[in-house]
This record gives sequence, C-alpha cells and structure tokens, in this order.
Amino acid sequence: MLNILRKPLQSAMAHFGMKLRPKSLYEQAEDPYHALSLLLHKQEAHTIIDAGASIGQTSAKLAQLFPKATIHAIEPHLPFFEQLQSVAQAN
Repeated sequence: MLNILRKPLQSAMAHFGMKLRPKSLYEQAEDPYHALSLLLHKQEAHTIIDAGASIGQTSAKLAQLFPKATIHAIEPHLPFFEQLQSVAQAN
C-alpha cells in the first residue's frame, strides 16, 4: 500500500523542495524511542511510569509506541502539571 503512495507523495513533496528519505542508522541510534521500540518490540508494555513528565511530550510519544499500555505521568510542578492534564485529556 505504501509503495503505491510513494511516487505521488514524492512528486508532491518535490514540488515544495522536499524529499522523503529513510532515517540513517545514526539517526535511529540517537532516537531513544526507536531504541525502546527495538528493545520491547516482542513484548507488550502493560504499565509505563513517566516520572517527571513535564508537559507530557514523552508520555504522548510512549502512548503512540505502546497503545495498549497504561501510562502514569507524574509531574509535581503545577504549571507543567496543568499542561500535562490537557495532553492527557487529548490522548
């Protein structure tokens, strides 16, 4: 399915001066989410604790990687906690 869409998408992106390319091995190695997905690809994560969750960006990314997991995001700083709540409600 993706191969069917590849050429039209590449043409459309070329129109705007952009192109599709795979992530290099170096980029993948520097991505902690990629490392987590490789480490846990055969296992299901049931519970994830994001301690010091800040505004919830990591929790949101982990929710995408592990959609069946329950994520507990902990943030004691009130302004960040309020933003975290809005991210949690969106997810």
